[in-house]
Amino acid sequence: MSDSVKVVQEAAQKIIHEYKNSIRKLQNTLVELIKPIMVEGGINSIRWCQYTPYFNDGDVCTFRAGIDDLYVEPVNQDMERKDIWELDKDSTMYHSAKTIVNILAQLNNSIFLTMFGDHKEVIIYANGSVESTRYDHD
Repeated sequence: MSDSVKVVQEAAQKIIHEYKNSIRKLQNTLVELIKPIMVEGGINSIRWCQYTPYFNDGDVCTFRAGIDDLYVEPVNQDMERKDIWELDKDSTMYHSAKTIVNILAQLNNSIFLTMFGDHKEVIIYANGSVESTRYDHD
């Protein structure tokens, strides 16, 4: 292999490495922003699904992060995971979850796509960890 090919390959690897690091930094910034709100609200994790639909009645299929359908898992193990809209509207948990939705709503869908990918269920835990797993949908 020629030296010029090696230089190009090394440069490409450096770009890929920096890109992945920038995505991790974005995720960490988001987590650090919402983590105290989760703790205050007694929220162990939040989750949503994001994907590009396969079919949209002839309209363009556009990626969308489903933050309006945010699910909340409480720290209290006696309570079940609930959709934000199922929470008691007077509870601290509801107000914390609503604040998180308002923060997430400030981000456009391309940011969610870059940070977590397409066809994903995203889970953010109050301990700071993030999961982005394959989401199957119709």
